[in-house]
Amino acid sequence: MLTLRSEDLKDHPGEYCFPGGVFEERSDAGLRDTVLRELSEEVGIDPLAVELWSPFDRVMSRSGIPVTPFVAFLTAPNHPVTLQTAEVSAADWYPLASIFDPKAWHRRLIARESAEREIIETDIWEASRPPTWGLTAYLLRKFRDRLQSPAQHVAAMRH
Repeated sequence: MLTLRSEDLKDHPGEYCFPGGVFEERSDAGLRDTVLRELSEEVGIDPLAVELWSPFDRVMSRSGIPVTPFVAFLTAPNHPVTLQTAEVSAADWYPLASIFDPKAWHRRLIARESAEREIIETDIWEASRPPTWGLTAYLLRKFRDRLQSPAQHVAAMRH
């Protein structure tokens, strides 16, 4: 699932991302709790309907925010999605096979909206509309690469 950030948000409006957010010390015992809370808050997915695999390695976003991605699988087929529209304007499902289509992947230079208007080279996954780029595309590519790696790497992700 990719979520489309609301156009009203200050940071990254109208961009695709994964559901997620910041660890909240008052409510989260750990990052797994953060993932489950954010899935519930942003898209209404019941934590009991999710199987979490172990996290990927922490990465730093270009803006200096540490991100620890998890892989989550819905254990309840056809689970309804309820968007928190202040943050999320859409939630779209893509078949897992779509990340393996080499025609969907490109690297491009793009102008990043910032005070410096910097130019960055980034992965772009064009199977989504709008295309997914930046950290989200990077994480999708890392997940794809891990699935293509030897079976012990995939098995190690499961907990």
